[in-house]
Amino acid sequence: MGPMYLSASLKRSGHDCRVFIGASADELLPALREYKPEIVAFSVMTGMHQWSLETARRVKEVVPCRIVFGGPHPTFFPEIIEQEAVDIVCRGEGEGALTELADALSAGHSYRTIANLWLRDADGDIVRNDVRPLCQDLDTLPEPDRELYAAYPELHHNPVQVVISSRGCPYDCTFCFNHQMAELYRGKGRYVRHRSPPAVIDEIKQIRKTKPVSRIYFADDTFALDKQWLNDFLPRYGAEIGLPFHCLVRINQIDDRLAGLMRTNGCETVFFGIESGDEHIRNVVLKKAVSDDEIRRGAALLKKNGITFRTYNIVGFPGETMEQALKTVQLNIDIGTDFPWCSIFMPYPGTRLADYARDHGFLAGDLSPDSMEGSFHITSALTNPDRRQLANLHKFFQTAVLMPATLPTIRLLIKLPENSLFRIWFGIVYFHLYQRSEGRGFIKTFRAALRNGQFFKKR
Repeated sequence: MGPMYLSASLKRSGHDCRVFIGASADELLPALREYKPEIVAFSVMTGMHQWSLETARRVKEVVPCRIVFGGPHPTFFPEIIEQEAVDIVCRGEGEGALTELADALSAGHSYRTIANLWLRDADGDIVRNDVRPLCQDLDTLPEPDRELYAAYPELHHNPVQVVISSRGCPYDCTFCFNHQMAELYRGKGRYVRHRSPPAVIDEIKQIRKTKPVSRIYFADDTFALDKQWLNDFLPRYGAEIGLPFHCLVRINQIDDRLAGLMRTNGCETVFFGIESGDEHIRNVVLKKAVSDDEIRRGAALLKKNGITFRTYNIVGFPGETMEQALKTVQLNIDIGTDFPWCSIFMPYPGTRLADYARDHGFLAGDLSPDSMEGSFHITSALTNPDRRQLANLHKFFQTAVLMPATLPTIRLLIKLPENSLFRIWFGIVYFHLYQRSEGRGFIKTFRAALRNGQFFKKR
């Protein structure tokens, strides 16, 4: 969605924008040579930033362009501008900054003072501009450019279309980036913002005119945050769209009336975070502020109203024992989770939980973005006494929840060394549940799994 919003903003200002996808510079360079872009922008996540740097170096050798790094990693680690391969860093929401940069380059003007950008000037000095005020009226942004991926049919014609109706999350979980993002934009306007219901409905109508859509996925951080907004939006959606939809919620936001309203108007599946089945970890360490009773009550209301649900879980928290991790398995079994999902805790630098892990001696060395794995489905970076068993439990988490009778066997298996067979089993079950919960076609999902298999390999 990020590139599509950026492309729409650039095109509205009269610029051309294309997306190129490849696993290496060798796959990207022929198209870039032909296109001859003035800006080559990378959306960069921590753990994949070294790949981006190496690819950017190769691109600069062949294409005379400015390299822009945006996305989560440069937002929180803007010092990546010190790398020779990077000319400009864009922090935070980038529609305005990237458009102003393109405008300045087209007009031959300086872009030294553009808000959100860090850059290296002609003397080699780093210019560090503050972020601009947040866009408070999201309806003023152009609708995302859904033709951007036309050259990639499997993405372009995906029957599950993603829509974002709001930006920002008001909660302060210690494992999440939101407290950093909210701090970055402190004093720059409301962090949590909603589009108007008519604007969201109109966007979906436009999607349906050009694509064979089977369902909508609302990718808001907290779709059920504003019940007044939902009271307006959901009846409109049911009457004017009527497609099945999926969304993310906090389970303690669900009451019987809301669950009924959602189901009546097309809600098929919701996703929510449990994180840990141990209340001390969830609410003291993670600051989640959701009780076991609220999880059980919310899940029961979803079941009552015929809404299936996926839960997000994590094992391997700082100091977590096997028995605490098994509480997470048991809570999912108790509430009848339809699509359990689990990752291994990754201590992303800058988050408060990573600081907690470092300060309490659960990290063997200095916490650096360069030490991060590319995936949180491989192994644990912490020095927990139960580290190996926790990493193995992750590989069998979904199996244990869906087939509780296997738990005694799993308790024995997780005592073995980490190995590729466990990862293969995890990949098979993960693929099956992902394909079912997302409502995506088997063949397309299988092809995507093959392409992404590299990220399940231990470095």
